[in-house]
Amino acid sequence: MMTPQPEIDLLLTCAYNHSQAGLADALYRRLSPDLNWAEVLRLARQHAVLPLLYHQLKTVDSPAIPQAVRNELQRRFRANLRHNLSMTAELLKLLQMFESQGIAAIPYKGPVLAAALYGDVALRQFGDLDILVQRQDVLKVKNLLISQGYQPEFTLTPAQESAYLRSSCEYNFKHETKRIHLEIHWRIVRPYFGFSLNTDRLWDRLEWVQLGGYHIQSLRPEELLLILCVHGSKHQWERIGWIRDVVQLVHCRRDLKWEPLIEQSTRLGATRMLRLGLFLAHDLLGATFPPVMSTWIQTDDTVKDLAAQVGEQLYQATPRSPDLGYHAFSLKMRERWWDRIAYSCRLPGALTVEDLTFVSLPASLSGLYYCLRPVRLLGKYTERLLQG
Repeated sequence: MMTPQPEIDLLLTCAYNHSQAGLADALYRRLSPDLNWAEVLRLARQHAVLPLLYHQLKTVDSPAIPQAVRNELQRRFRANLRHNLSMTAELLKLLQMFESQGIAAIPYKGPVLAAALYGDVALRQFGDLDILVQRQDVLKVKNLLISQGYQPEFTLTPAQESAYLRSSCEYNFKHETKRIHLEIHWRIVRPYFGFSLNTDRLWDRLEWVQLGGYHIQSLRPEELLLILCVHGSKHQWERIGWIRDVVQLVHCRRDLKWEPLIEQSTRLGATRMLRLGLFLAHDLLGATFPPVMSTWIQTDDTVKDLAAQVGEQLYQATPRSPDLGYHAFSLKMRERWWDRIAYSCRLPGALTVEDLTFVSLPASLSGLYYCLRPVRLLGKYTERLLQG
């Protein structure tokens, strides 16, 4: 595996599961006068570890950290805290509104993850709110949000919206005044991805967590860990912060029921994605597991190959674009051959907003959107070729 650039190495060290003494020693070894601090700050934001960087460096007495950098880190940390507190207050307000209307809602990621895993909403960086609702409530939720000043990121006709609900997993909203981005989910990932977690069963397996002085219902640690690993694998673990979330979850929830988690991941064809997330948490950030789990994580050589690819991508400090290599990675992380075939067949027909807004069709002809997608893509790429 290649050597990471010094700026990425510093971020990995800050995110590593060190003892306090081990952390200080590791940081001193990496704080050189040659560090590009502008790049450190840029990458910390990109990898969603800016609060962690500030938290780990604030007590380090080293001349290699310029005072201007310390001041900027503190400024950004405080700005992130204000943002997170504002988002937390908005989330609680939305949950109360949904409850008053008889709408069941599960918040996950965002402030809930920060409070549950880090014990402090200030210590995690997040940009939006994610709320899971039941499919039949999506349009009711949409109308409620519009009444509160939120606007969908795109406008669809009823026929387009019906097709979108079948082919997608989330509805994105923005509140321009509050500058809040909100994602309403009814699935964890889009159907083409082939991770068919039964979200209806999640509603019977919730637990209470504390957030902002309130008790709210959220996902149990087993489902949350599996979802984090599927989400990270889908995006090829391009952020250090996602791997750190796995480390935090494993370490703060020692009551994790590993056997049912493995059984569920096997049933869903997500064992390799779970293994990959846990392998990266151990290999890159020093997570520890029960001996039987440490053995289980190491038993798939393909996971080691995928982890090496993730490491090289992280070390290059450049996010990966969805090219052929990206889709090859997505195929390799599925352990069942029929899931790989299904993914390959579904992906070309996975409708996007661009497909649905390409032309407006009546509800009776909404099935034709799947036929029009190849036409739109052919025109798009032909135009690119002609433009050179």
